[in-house]
Amino acid sequence: MVIYYCGDCEVELSEKDKICPICGSKKRKAILQVEEKIEIHEQVRGKGKKTGIKKPIKEFKVGDDFHRNSKKWNHRKMYLDRENDKYEEIIKNKDTGEIIHECKEPLSQHVGHGSAKYIKYKPEHLKAAHKHSIFHKKEILESDICGCFYCKKTFLPTAIKEWCDGST
Repeated sequence: MVIYYCGDCEVELSEKDKICPICGSKKRKAILQVEEKIEIHEQVRGKGKKTGIKKPIKEFKVGDDFHRNSKKWNHRKMYLDRENDKYEEIIKNKDTGEIIHECKEPLSQHVGHGSAKYIKYKPEHLKAAHKHSIFHKKEILESDICGCFYCKKTFLPTAIKEWCDGST
């Protein structure tokens, strides 16, 4: 924002004023106001390792976490325990304390999220799964969850609206 003043009598002028209406001076002084906002965010992380084991057996993260899609800062608590097959995560709105996401499950079942999105499956598992990828409506509808080879997402069987094997 720019504010204009008379160079002689210091009275505030409009942007259009070329001559000071008080003293008649043609001197103008422009002051540019710049405002910046600085935010400080913090997060504490930790890892517990065991000799001879490559990956940490325990990990935790507590503190501020930026969500790229919503472009908002949230508060996140994450605890991972590989020895006891445990994964816990809670994400809260930093301003309201409202729970945005909560997950407590065995670590072995926590796939398709974060770094687990890129897990490479063994070829024999993919071949076995592929055998169930066509003419499988009855099997899918009896399942708790199903997945898509194309988008690699999992969803409830009831979310399927169209079947490509000739059934409806």
